[in-house]
Amino acid sequence: MPAPRIRRLFLTLYIPELLYTIGWGLILPVLPRLATSLSGSVAGAAGIVALVAVGTLIVDIPAGILAARWPQRTLALTVLGTLAVAGLLAAFGGTVVLLGTAALLLGAGRGTWMVTRMAVARETVPADQRGRALATLGGVNRIGSFAVGPAVGGAIAGLLGLWAPFVALSCLMILAGAAVLRWTPRRPPPAPARSGGWYHPVAIFRDHWRVLLRAGPAIIALNLIRAGRQLFIPLWGESIGLSVAEVGLAMSASGIADMLLFYPTGVVMDRLGRRWAAASSIAVMSLSLALMPLSGNFLSLLLIGILAGAGNGMGSGFLMTMGTDLAPKRGAGEFIGLWRLIGDVGTAAGPAVIGAVAGILSLAIAGPVVGLFGLGGAALFVFSVKETLRRR
Repeated sequence: MPAPRIRRLFLTLYIPELLYTIGWGLILPVLPRLATSLSGSVAGAAGIVALVAVGTLIVDIPAGILAARWPQRTLALTVLGTLAVAGLLAAFGGTVVLLGTAALLLGAGRGTWMVTRMAVARETVPADQRGRALATLGGVNRIGSFAVGPAVGGAIAGLLGLWAPFVALSCLMILAGAAVLRWTPRRPPPAPARSGGWYHPVAIFRDHWRVLLRAGPAIIALNLIRAGRQLFIPLWGESIGLSVAEVGLAMSASGIADMLLFYPTGVVMDRLGRRWAAASSIAVMSLSLALMPLSGNFLSLLLIGILAGAGNGMGSGFLMTMGTDLAPKRGAGEFIGLWRLIGDVGTAAGPAVIGAVAGILSLAIAGPVVGLFGLGGAALFVFSVKETLRRR
């Protein structure tokens, strides 16, 4: 990409994204513990944590509508302000109800933020460069959420208390807001919004149902496999008697393998096409889940975790890239919101599907079963989903 465009993306996309994702990563290891301390039970804590996913699902389509009607800068500042308030509410609320409210707001803010990032990329990045731009955005997200944030959040909580990472989250959201205010240009909303028009999500589905129905099952399969990868490593590690430290090392190695591949993945998407990156990603992750029951010690789980992380890295930024490619000129925001909703359904369903299969059969069978489901999604990407890369 030309140097001026890289600099513009660095200022408008990557710096706010890094601050946001570090803040999000700070609370990942702390929210379940705070929820347990307030609710008094693991089930209550799980319910509160699940509200984050519920908030994301609820807001996907409304966020798309707002992205079509509001200037991106205004929407981004609103989201970051909401997240800052949610962090303070979680830190000082002191009750299950207020923490649950904060969890809903955190999920809603997360979903809306992702829609704003995709909308900004669609407006500013040419189609034949979006793979690299959005794969890099996915890499920045992984660095903040998995590499930096959780370790720092755990250290802050150990030194000051469970409330402290949520205050730090609020401070980072304010810093991200300052970056948006400084570097995101003032732009009016899209022309249809200025003229008072509104493209209803139902109309979006009516006009683009063929694309959504072809891609939808494949997207759900991809996100289900991604969720399964994060869940299977700790569950299987515990089942074969590994310590928490050993499981943590396996997950860290998986995350490192994931992060190393984000830029090469972007190059592949811009040169060879989007769907091949997705198909290879889901195939490798499915293979890792199928092999998981064969691991019986730390070294084998470590190697399978690295394979799973590499598979996830091979799809870095794919959903954002294909979603922005497919988004129509009219109703782009609403389309992106609907696209995000389909993907988030797969993310939310992943743990439930894995738990159901493991409960009916066993954890050893659940891995290969979910892996076969993923291979079906890979086949859909190859044979059913059309390539969206358009070179200038």
